[in-house]
Amino acid sequence: MKERNEKLKNEFWLRPAFRNNSPKWKYFKKKTTTTLTTSLTIFFFLLVVSLLFFAGWFDLAKYTSHFYKKVAAPTIQSQILEFPLDCAAWNQSNKCPINYPTSYKPLNPNNSTCPEYFRWIHEDLKPWKETGITREMLEKGKRNAHFRLIILDGKIYVEKYNTKKFIQTRHLYTMYGIVQLLRWYPGKLPNLEIMFDTDDRPVVRSKDYQKPNSGPPPLFRYCSDWHSLDIVFPDWSFWGWAETNIRPWRSVIQEIKEGNKRTKWKDRVPFAYWKGNPHVSPIRKDLMKCNITDKQNFHTLLYVQDWDDQSKKGFKESDLANQCTHRYKIYVEGWAWSVSEKYILACDSPTLYIKPHYHDFFMRGMIPQQHYWPIRENNKCGSLNFAVQWGNNHTHKAEAIGKAGSDFIHEDMKMEYVFDYMFHLLNEYAKLLKFEPKIPSEAVEICSESLACTSQGIWRKFMEEGLEKSPSYTNPCTLPPPYEPQEIKSFVEQKIKATQQVEAWENEFWSNQNNKQLRITSSIKTTIGFCIILLSILALTIQWMDISVETGSLEKSNKVDIFPEVSCSIKCPRVSPMKPEFRSSSESCPEYFRWIHEDLRPWKETGITRKMVEKAREVAHFRVVVVNGRVYFEKYKATFQKRDIVTLWGILQLLSFYPGMLPDLDLIFECGDQPVTQRSDYGKSKDSVPPPLPELSIRPWDKLEKDLQQSNEMIKWTEREPYAYWKGNAVLGEARRDLIKCNVSGKQDWNARIYGLQWALERRQGYKTSDLATQCTHRYKIYVEGLAWSVSQKYILACDSVALLINPHYYDFYTRSLLPTVHYWPINEKDKCKSIKFAVDWGNKNAKKAQEIGKAGSKFVHEELQMKYIYDYMFHLLTEYAKLLKYKPTIPRDAVEVCSDTLICSTKGIRKKFRVHSRINNVSSSEPCTMPPSWSPADLQNFIDRKQNLTKQVELWEEAQSI
Repeated sequence: MKERNEKLKNEFWLRPAFRNNSPKWKYFKKKTTTTLTTSLTIFFFLLVVSLLFFAGWFDLAKYTSHFYKKVAAPTIQSQILEFPLDCAAWNQSNKCPINYPTSYKPLNPNNSTCPEYFRWIHEDLKPWKETGITREMLEKGKRNAHFRLIILDGKIYVEKYNTKKFIQTRHLYTMYGIVQLLRWYPGKLPNLEIMFDTDDRPVVRSKDYQKPNSGPPPLFRYCSDWHSLDIVFPDWSFWGWAETNIRPWRSVIQEIKEGNKRTKWKDRVPFAYWKGNPHVSPIRKDLMKCNITDKQNFHTLLYVQDWDDQSKKGFKESDLANQCTHRYKIYVEGWAWSVSEKYILACDSPTLYIKPHYHDFFMRGMIPQQHYWPIRENNKCGSLNFAVQWGNNHTHKAEAIGKAGSDFIHEDMKMEYVFDYMFHLLNEYAKLLKFEPKIPSEAVEICSESLACTSQGIWRKFMEEGLEKSPSYTNPCTLPPPYEPQEIKSFVEQKIKATQQVEAWENEFWSNQNNKQLRITSSIKTTIGFCIILLSILALTIQWMDISVETGSLEKSNKVDIFPEVSCSIKCPRVSPMKPEFRSSSESCPEYFRWIHEDLRPWKETGITRKMVEKAREVAHFRVVVVNGRVYFEKYKATFQKRDIVTLWGILQLLSFYPGMLPDLDLIFECGDQPVTQRSDYGKSKDSVPPPLPELSIRPWDKLEKDLQQSNEMIKWTEREPYAYWKGNAVLGEARRDLIKCNVSGKQDWNARIYGLQWALERRQGYKTSDLATQCTHRYKIYVEGLAWSVSQKYILACDSVALLINPHYYDFYTRSLLPTVHYWPINEKDKCKSIKFAVDWGNKNAKKAQEIGKAGSKFVHEELQMKYIYDYMFHLLTEYAKLLKYKPTIPRDAVEVCSDTLICSTKGIRKKFRVHSRINNVSSSEPCTMPPSWSPADLQNFIDRKQNLTKQVELWEEAQSI
């Protein structure tokens, strides 16, 4: 018996229906000459297949239906007559047209076996298998029904019951769906009567009908549970849900399929996503507690959907096809089962399925770990957190689960199968009737015209879109047999075991996390003492890895490196590069280059003396001297991360890009975040100001900038999440800690989605969730300073999204030329949350203007911050700086010569990878752009006034809104 159960399990449940029923056919062009051997082979093959087919051992229909549909469909379509909606006839007579066929002969009589979930039809009707359905039983259901539907001689009649309030237009679209079924299979359905309840929760409790001959009422509805006998029927939304702007299923499923193609699974946001109305049930309200805040991160992004507000906005932010942008999607029930289920499952993302209490007609055929991932109801947050981390660490398996669930929806839930399910359910139901259906006196005939022609607006539009204009050209699929008791038991046990296995993994994961925390806590005192020793060793290690002052060389690692080979040398080339013949350039530099003159203005009159430079050593991290095109480095103190080496690397690439062009220089660098040369300290004329302390962060911008451009093209601005997004280290700076308070929660929604980023954790996880090119998924992106200016600014601006700049106190080399409401939107620092909410609301209402701002800011970054302009800015800044030197630079005693090769050969891992990828191997093809003149005092003041006035205008709009 055990072996038989395993066989059944593999046969029916461990693969999606029809997965292997349609092998790919290979097409061969018929050759003009065929050998005798080939002809005989084909002949015997066809003979064997024919014998097997006629003997009943081989179901040819299974293997040819897909091929036939593809090849024959164009021919069949040309033979099918269409019967469009005839509102003219209805308006004249108020009678249903009689021109539609009452019977049909399918052009392709072959049919396939229905998907496995059709077997639940037998289970749903089992309570009446022995007794049949009497009229007395049927009439019992009247007290809970919204309408009675009768099919008699191919026509449909409905009797409405006004004792119960209808929910929206569920009843109309359900009737319309059954009308379309008769257009799809005219003359196929027998006479029948049904009672239909369009409310959410089941009402026919099995415990109330335990006695013999108690006769439960056969009541149709959209969902049921394991304690009820309600008969499950496809819901109204398959023909459209006008109140929420959801189109009929044929259209929506195609849109979602196209939406899936826009963003590959691995490129989606690596969090769990849910958007809906949390107020319809306690379980949804409880789910909102799992949202990200400044104190917790369960890897979930939860959004409140206000359908009344969406209706006023024209449903611009609720397009289902644009919601397949996250790696994981959460399904949670509402008042009962939720219509959202099929749309969530269709996204190619693993569905995190919070333990349900209800089922619809197809969900019982899906299996945990195969089609979805089960989530505990009593510990949602922890369970969701584990699911996302498991998926991000097992990406191939997670992606396979998402694809299997999506394939189930797209293949086994296409509209043809929805009609087939309805057909078989009603056909099997009709076989149980012990009475002759009749038309009640209050019933009226309905048809497509009586429902659609009397509707208006979007209700009529969806009915027209969901109209079946022609009968099906195939028969219904073949209904599979009922479950044997042991089969259904094995299937249910399989689902339970799969769920329990996930719970066991989850328990083990959190147990390990707790034990780890206990170990950390118990050893905290030992760690404090050990850290003192470790830091001393680490300091020596850093010095060992850095430039050796004594030997004038860079130490090389003995480990084998996986990155491209370079010519490693402990010494730089003897011959200095010569200036090549450049193509002359008439191109003017971007406007922000004019700030170079302003930054060097303090030394315009006095020049820069050696005394001034030496004065800056007190706060500097290192010194760079360029003499005759060669670079020398003198280190004073350690920097955060490797900012000194990365900055030095940028200067070396500049010399490779424009060899022989840079004059002799003597530069002092301070690599901290905040400026240290205070203007107030040098206000008197007799004081000499120390030289400027440039701060440059040169990373492989070329490649990342292109990745950001491609990311922008993947998701259009209108299809992005209509919220403001920020992700970063919230610990750095009071402004960031304050920003966290603006995050969405169960009590408030400031239209902001704020995510904390722990770089230590990111590094351990391989930076899987911090790829900048995958973060252009929201319409608005927030920029907030850290301890000072943040390097994130250019990446935020590059996204085609509106950059919301929280009033900055610092600037870098280019941002002073950006204008409010032109390149970005200014945010009030003192009231961030309210200001962000206003910005997002304004942008969503003025989508065209908002999109223009986002595009202008992005264009500035992609065009005026190209890597060539970065080098040109460095070139002009250093050249103008060199003009101010009042002394000839000399090589410091403790300096060591450096070049690109020595810096590459002295490092490993990701730092080496970045240096190899960003290395300049070819000189520029043209001279640097032409430096624009300095501002006149009037021009500069006008520009500053304009920025202030634009910011003030936004503040006035905000104030008017609050009033």
